[in-house]
Amino acid sequence: MIRIGICADNRVAERIKQYISEDKDSVNKIIYIYRDSEEMVRSIESNNDVPDVLFCDIDKSFNTIKKINKHNNNIDMILLIPKNKCLEELVFYRAFAILTYPVKQKNIKSIMDKYLEFKSFDKNTFTVMVNKETYELDLDRINYFESRKRIIYPHGQSEDIHFYMTIRDLEKELLDKGFVRCHRSFLVNAKYVEEVHREYIIIKGEKIPVGRDYYEQGDGGIWKSLRKWNRYGAIIGVGGPLDGVIFRIKPEAEIIFGRDGRYSDIVINDDVVGEKQGVIIYHQADKNYSLRNVSGGNNIIINEKQRILDGEIVKLRTGDIFCTEMSSQKFELG
Repeated sequence: MIRIGICADNRVAERIKQYISEDKDSVNKIIYIYRDSEEMVRSIESNNDVPDVLFCDIDKSFNTIKKINKHNNNIDMILLIPKNKCLEELVFYRAFAILTYPVKQKNIKSIMDKYLEFKSFDKNTFTVMVNKETYELDLDRINYFESRKRIIYPHGQSEDIHFYMTIRDLEKELLDKGFVRCHRSFLVNAKYVEEVHREYIIIKGEKIPVGRDYYEQGDGGIWKSLRKWNRYGAIIGVGGPLDGVIFRIKPEAEIIFGRDGRYSDIVINDDVVGEKQGVIIYHQADKNYSLRNVSGGNNIIINEKQRILDGEIVKLRTGDIFCTEMSSQKFELG
């Protein structure tokens, strides 16, 4: 089954839906039509009607694509643009394909055929028994599994089901599927983990408990297990009140750290830290980071020796340590 979202003018959206529905391939389809970009963002951020692939009118929704990618960058985009639209800014957005107006049935069919072929090589499913019948779970739509008295409950964007299995056996079955054990009762999808604390993990704003043995497991702890399955960078607290806390960074997303929670993604309760102290970006292609001091005066120290002044930008690598000058709260790049 494939879930298809459409955000465009009503007439265009209905035409795309008609073209897709008329294509009699072997794949079952669920089609969502969003009335406007605000409804689309609300639906996706609340994990309701989340599509696998999204037809999105750039003129209606260009400013919302950032929000969607920040919340869920697993949605494939097919961007709809006028013929004379400048394409330079589109390179910053994750797109499977680009369609120009007017929308034609042969172009829709061609793109959907290619997309279905592409997805067939990226199928991430797991078959379980539900009420004595086989059921195929779409693992990409599951945030985590919870075990209660040998009954497994999937949580996320999947159907409301449960099945009988020990979580130890499920862990073995999903060993190569991107799921990591963090507690005796929880198995989490590594690519959806946003933060790792000593006592809990945050997935889509929800706290999942972490057992002490699992946090400290092996060389490098739970982060080593998680990073195997994701393409994210990380900021890891060293010392101070955020010691051991891991903040994941999506590629090319700006992460602001500072003292004021109104502006900062990572809040540091220290008077020597600026309200907005710095901005960090993880560059996946180069596997490095850029850090910019935006404090208005407070220096940032790199590896206890290099001083970064206000307005300066530096390139950093995994293992580099930074902090605001005179602050006890340090961070390591993972």
